[in-house]
Amino acid sequence: MVAISVIYSKEISGAYKEGDRFENLYGPGFYEESLLGITFRVSPFAFFQVNTPVFEQMLGRIKDFAQIDQETTLMDICCGTGAIGLCLS
Repeated sequence: MVAISVIYSKEISGAYKEGDRFENLYGPGFYEESLLGITFRVSPFAFFQVNTPVFEQMLGRIKDFAQIDQETTLMDICCGTGAIGLCLS
């Protein structure tokens, strides 16, 4: 699935705000990305990891380091898209 969108922002830092003007040029206005078997629908304003193979490796290291198992209670505070919490849960 291909999606091409433009966000018009006056922010010098290159950042943008959700209220900035957005124009969908092609596709449905979002794209889908899979991480560890979970499919995420990513909008133009969402923060999402761009290097998903490395992100998946990082999640594996976090899981091992934190010794996450079936009995672990996981809280994803300030999660944004929620990719870390969902993939580790």
